Amino acid sequence: MFEQFKSWATSAHKSGTDMFTSSLVPLSDVQIKTVFNQGVHDIAKYSRNGRSVYIKHVYLNKLNDTVKPNISASDIDFFRSLDQIFQYCYVLVYVKCSRSNKYDTAFFLDDYEAIKGISKSEAMHRQTDLTSIARIIRSELL
Repeated sequence: MFEQFKSWATSAHKSGTDMFTSSLVPLSDVQIKTVFNQGVHDIAKYSRNGRSVYIKHVYLNKLNDTVKPNISASDIDFFRSLDQIFQYCYVLVYVKCSRSNKYDTAFFLDDYEAIKGISKSEAMHRQTDLTSIARIIRSELL
């Protein structure tokens, strides 16, 4: 499902627009590779300038009182294996907007928060548009 974000970011960059009609921070210098061989799903490795970060993409239709995305045992094992080599996997949670019926906002969780969950109010506080998410990936995580 993260392909949706990758496709959106790439096409928006090429056209010079995004779904919010503002310019998207370019991701052209960021390499994105899907993780296939670890028994996990919807995880990608983002790399730029010798730095990398893993991001698991999760989609929620609504926020419950406790926001806890579905994380599999394979995901947890993958998170732990990254911890051993001082790498990180963040969970990017997309939230469906009831008005637009699209996943047009998202927020990050670290691996511990994804396993334990966070409050709805904290999730709403972190929630931001996809342009800001692209900017965070490019400039803060990498």
